[in-house]
Amino acid sequence: MSYLRRPSSVPSLIDLAAERAKMLKNWRRLAEAVARGAREVLGEGAEAYVFGSAARGKLSGLSDVDVLIVSPSGPMSALEEARAKAEIELRAGLALGNPFEIHIMPRDCLLYTSDA
Repeated sequence: MSYLRRPSSVPSLIDLAAERAKMLKNWRRLAEAVARGAREVLGEGAEAYVFGSAARGKLSGLSDVDVLIVSPSGPMSALEEARAKAEIELRAGLALGNPFEIHIMPRDCLLYTSDA
C-alpha cells in the first residue's frame, strides 16, 4: 500500500501553527513592520491602527491581528487593494498564513467618533 507523503519543503500543519503562535506572541513588533510597509507602499502619510482583540489585550491562539491602514490617497479598486496588501505583507516580512488581517481605507472615508 502506498501513502502520499508531504515533500520535505512543504511545512506541516504543526509547523504552520507554531509559526502562527510565534507571530501572535510578537504581534506588536510585526504590527510596526506592517506600518512601515504601509508607508513604503502607500506613502508617508499612511497611518496604521491595531484594533480588535489584540488592541484589547485579548488575543488567543485563534485570533487574528486586525490592522487598519489609513491611506493618504483616494479609494482603490479591489485589485489595487489586494496588490497593496500583498506588498505590505511582503515588506513587513509576514509569512504565508500569517495572523494579520489588513484593512485599507482612504482618509476621506473615515468618520471620527468618540464613545469613550
